[in-house]
Amino acid sequence: MKLFIIRHAQSQNNALPTSQRVPDAPLTELGFAQARYLAQWAQQAPFHELLTSPFRRTLQTSQLIYDASDVDWMTWTQLHEQGGCVSGVDTASFQGEPGMTGDAIRQEFPGCVVTADIDDQGWWKSQPRETDAQLMERVTAVKERLVTEFGAGQRNIACVTHADFSQLLISALLGDVPDNQPEERSLLNTSVTSFTIEGTSVLMDGYSNVDHLPPELVS
Repeated sequence: MKLFIIRHAQSQNNALPTSQRVPDAPLTELGFAQARYLAQWAQQAPFHELLTSPFRRTLQTSQLIYDASDVDWMTWTQLHEQGGCVSGVDTASFQGEPGMTGDAIRQEFPGCVVTADIDDQGWWKSQPRETDAQLMERVTAVKERLVTEFGAGQRNIACVTHADFSQLLISALLGDVPDNQPEERSLLNTSVTSFTIEGTSVLMDGYSNVDHLPPELVS
């Protein structure tokens, strides 16, 4: 399997201070421009499966890839950003939000197969903010699911997800061995980190690659 871990394009939250951020921000104009370049690059991969976090910014990024490519596209709720879909800026003010419902995703993002766990209560279902322990359990579960479902094949699998979750997933795939970790930890918008996975062998081919973007669009 070739695995591509992709951070979403720039969202409105990325361009705002923490105190002004909203639970499920869309892309900025810059973000849509980044996503269009990403979609052009993705045609060369090509991807066989496109797995997407159910946040609006990841769905919007993925829609452009889907429109430009012949790819099977579906939601993977486990790819969401750490914490889940919550409002508030600190422990005292955090409040769980529903997230997009299955019908809302189908209407706004034609072509995306919405998994059965996303219903009329939304994908997050107004749960409390995810704890650190729950986050690490989810990272392990995603790693194991990817390897189990796709590791033995020769397919190109793309996960469109988020910066913080991606960093943790990358570390998990590499075994969290310090010598294996990339020196530069920052993941840029629409950056691509790629792996070749064959059985238990995991090789990172590239980290936070944004060669598909013109310099003025890097963020």
